[in-house]
Amino acid sequence: MSKKKAKKEKLSFYLRMHRRFAGFVRWLFRIRVHGVENLPEGGCILCSNHIDYPDALVLAASVPREIRFLAKRELFRVPLIGGMLKKGDAIAVSRDSADVSAIRTVVEKAKGGDAVAIYPQGHRRKGKNPWDTEIKPGIAMMAYRSGVPVVPVCIQLKKQKYAPFRVTNLYIGEPILYPFPSEAPGKRVYEDATKTYFRAVCALGGYLPPALPEGETPCDK
Repeated sequence: MSKKKAKKEKLSFYLRMHRRFAGFVRWLFRIRVHGVENLPEGGCILCSNHIDYPDALVLAASVPREIRFLAKRELFRVPLIGGMLKKGDAIAVSRDSADVSAIRTVVEKAKGGDAVAIYPQGHRRKGKNPWDTEIKPGIAMMAYRSGVPVVPVCIQLKKQKYAPFRVTNLYIGEPILYPFPSEAPGKRVYEDATKTYFRAVCALGGYLPPALPEGETPCDK
């Protein structure tokens, strides 16, 4: 077996799909990536706003490394889609409850050097300013337990809606290492950390209020 052929066979399903379709996705959505140099090489958690179904495709096509996505458990039972999620090593999560198994998997993947994408909003928020949406603190718990930085990512669209051939801006901010206390943090600490992460996401896309009161963060309203 030639070295070239052996190398090709070592590529994961995700990377094979990325090579085949990332260029098309970037062309279809006219993606402009800003701040790709901020991506760390090791384990990290990508904290992104959640607009609509194409978010995962846009993020995957924009980032030049393999990403582990969280996907609601029901999707794994859908023909074809479920098979692709499994082959792509996506992480199944139950969105309406504290999914301990999913949390452990995220922590394990991040500690092992993977990039894991998480949407703190939990659900799609098509047409809404991300600053005005509710966020969940689970991402902070996972960041604390894995010890990896959180990278803010903002998908910016006109009127927060996708359309073919309309420019899609994707901003990648500098990694954030939140100063967690040495002892196990409580709910309030996780909430504050998540607000810090998501404020950075909103700032990247220009979604913060024109005159933000000092110290105010998402969900303080």
